[in-house]
Amino acid sequence: MATPTAPTPPAPGDPGPPPGVEFEDPVAAPVPAPVPAPVPAPVTAPGTAVDAVVDVLDDTSDAPVAAAPVPAAPPVPVAPRSAPAVHAVGPLSGIFFVALFLISFMTMNTPDGDASNRTWTSYWEDSGNRGQGMTASIAMLLAGVAFLWLVAALRRRLSGAVGTDAFYAAGVAAGGLMLVAGLGAGLIPFGYELGDTPIPDDADLLRMIDGLYFGTVFLPLPYALAGFLIPLFFALRGAHLVPEWLRIAALVVGVVALTGPFLFVVPHVLFLLWTLAVSVTLLLRERDVAVMP
Repeated sequence: MATPTAPTPPAPGDPGPPPGVEFEDPVAAPVPAPVPAPVPAPVTAPGTAVDAVVDVLDDTSDAPVAAAPVPAAPPVPVAPRSAPAVHAVGPLSGIFFVALFLISFMTMNTPDGDASNRTWTSYWEDSGNRGQGMTASIAMLLAGVAFLWLVAALRRRLSGAVGTDAFYAAGVAAGGLMLVAGLGAGLIPFGYELGDTPIPDDADLLRMIDGLYFGTVFLPLPYALAGFLIPLFFALRGAHLVPEWLRIAALVVGVVALTGPFLFVVPHVLFLLWTLAVSVTLLLRERDVAVMP
């Protein structure tokens, strides 16, 4: 440890410290720590930082760049197409209509209107004749339903064409008339077999009920068929659904049907032939569409 010493006297000729100032012992007094001088930041020459960035970019430009992922294209919606069997229902129903209508018409063999009263009552008292009446009734009812299916199939294929609403309305009316005729054929036999309703003794009543079948088939039905075929002729124009000769045949049969009951079964036969031809044509067309890839 340093020992305090007496102050050193001033050298000769030294004026000495001013009054009130004492000398300090250089050993005992602490020496302040030196303050480090600030280090100046290095000055970068102009252009040096820009050149470094350019060099980095040049180095990275040569590196392989991964290709940007291409988003997958959204799936294209495909309109679902129903099974070919569904499209064949309309043409097949037309073929069944022709067969059922013929079965009903040929089975219903009641006596002539001018036959004796006994002939009429005896006819319905026979169980075989009642069975024929029930067959004719069921066949005509099913024929009406099958025809309505054919009409609906034609309307779906000709949607938006001129005359579609007209032939559809008349076709529905024709199908309804067939249902009425089927009801007339089955009133007596079904009433007797299922409802235990006795056979009427009044021959005139029997003739009237019989007229519900034949009267409907020969009087209002031909006009309904004409209202169906004539607008259908215009709806088929440009649709390329059936051959041109079938389209013209629709107009011809429709005009013949306007004669009503005066040509007896001629309008009905022509209409059945036309329906069969159209149904077969549509069925073959659906078969060709079904086998296409």
